[in-house]
Amino acid sequence: MNKLFFIFSFLILTSCSTSLTIKTSKCSPSLVLFPKSFNSQDFNNIKITSKGVGDVEFYLHHELQENGLDCTKMKELYYSVETDFLDLAFGFLPTFSSHTISIWYR
Repeated sequence: MNKLFFIFSFLILTSCSTSLTIKTSKCSPSLVLFPKSFNSQDFNNIKITSKGVGDVEFYLHHELQENGLDCTKMKELYYSVETDFLDLAFGFLPTFSSHTISIWYR
């Protein structure tokens, strides 16, 4: 019984220990975390889901390349981190994180 309590307590305490770091190196545009004055109709949009265990590093240049885009040729690039239902559902798993990154570019 004590082992079960210890394992349960450990999972509860460690389930909140996740983070998402967005690495923007190699991308030339000035990156802004969603400006106040923004008209999304003037931009193209892509959504990328990042999942992982523990601390997750999101390499923007690499993720855009996998979607056929080159951030070094973009004039402007904005991003925001969102949470949808699946992100919340995965969040209940200990040390697992899921985030949806929306990227607007032109």
